[in-house]
Amino acid sequence: MLSYLNNNMEKIYIGFSTHIGNLLSKTIQIIENTNYSHVYIRKVSKYGEYIYQASGLAVNFTNIDIFKKHNIIIEEYEFNLTNIKMEKTISFMMKHAGDDYELKELFELLIILLGNRFQLNVKFSSSGNDKFICSKLAALFCKEILEIPIDQSEINFITPKQLNPIIKMYGKQIV
Repeated sequence: MLSYLNNNMEKIYIGFSTHIGNLLSKTIQIIENTNYSHVYIRKVSKYGEYIYQASGLAVNFTNIDIFKKHNIIIEEYEFNLTNIKMEKTISFMMKHAGDDYELKELFELLIILLGNRFQLNVKFSSSGNDKFICSKLAALFCKEILEIPIDQSEINFITPKQLNPIIKMYGKQIV
C-alpha cells in the first residue's frame, strides 16, 4: 500500500533566490538581512522544468535554464503532492498566470521593513486584489495547495524572510 502512495506522489519545490545584478534585489537583501530576495515555485514535468513566480510585471512561467542565467538559488525545499493536490496546483498556476505584479505593495512592504529597522510602526491596508509579489504568491500557494496554516491577513505583506521559516518547517531542504 505504501509503495502505491509513493508512486502517486509528485514533487514541487519552493525556493529562495537572488537576482544577479539587480538593485531592487540587493535592496531587499540589505533591508531583510538575508542572502535572498525572491521566492519561486519550481516544477519538473514530462514537458520540462520550469519556474512559476511573480516577477517583472506579472505572474509567469519561465524555463529553469533561463531562470538560472539571471538568478542564484540560495535555498530550495521539496514537497510531495498527491495527484489531487497536483491537479489543484496546475489549476492554481493557470488561474494566476498573467496576474499583475503588485509594485505598490512591494514598495509599501519595503517602507514597512525600513520602518521596522528604525522602530517605527508603519502599517498599510491591503488592497486584497489578485496582484502579487513573489512572497505573496508563494504564501497563497502554501495556504491553498499545501494547506500550511498561514493567516490570510499576513499573506499580502509577507516577506521572503518571514516565509522562509514556514517553508523550512514543512518542506525538505534540498539546496
